[in-house]
Amino acid sequence: EYIAMRTDITELQEDKEHIRNSLGITTANFTEARQQAREYENAIDATWSVIRTDTNNIITYMNDTFLATSGYTREDLLGKNCTLLRHKKHIQRGDCEKVKQKLAKKEIVRMQFENITKKNAPCFMDTTIIPIANSKDEIVEYLHLMNDVTELVLIHQEIEKTQQEIIYLMGEIGESRNKETGNHVRRVA
Repeated sequence: EYIAMRTDITELQEDKEHIRNSLGITTANFTEARQQAREYENAIDATWSVIRTDTNNIITYMNDTFLATSGYTREDLLGKNCTLLRHKKHIQRGDCEKVKQKLAKKEIVRMQFENITKKNAPCFMDTTIIPIANSKDEIVEYLHLMNDVTELVLIHQEIEKTQQEIIYLMGEIGESRNKETGNHVRRVA
């Protein structure tokens, strides 16, 4: 005895042919485009810290570069609000809410954030946040591209501190000869 089963796939094949003909996409073209997309993604991952959040600021993805910079693991951050990473001054000033309002208007936001690493150390990030929309032009997530500028910020802070110390020393020197001159140097500082 033989049992035969048939499924009519004519409509499926017609749809497939229509897509292929209308879009002009061949399997080779699609494979090449996919490979190029992977190469772009690898280039971005090698140079930028990347986080993706949903529209409620819940972290849905982070790349290895971000994990290495921040000291966190994926388990530490997935499903958490990205404000967890921010220095409390950003929360107190309402920076995160301001950013969220701009993103809701589909504006790209550029800002320097002071993040806190897992070891509670400051980590300064030049950040660009891009709203990502679906085919219906509805925002579905935010892409955070970050560049670690901690070393530059800390050097700048060190220079400012050194300059301040020099000015106070000049005031003390002037004060040792004439109190009025020392006070003048401090006022100018």
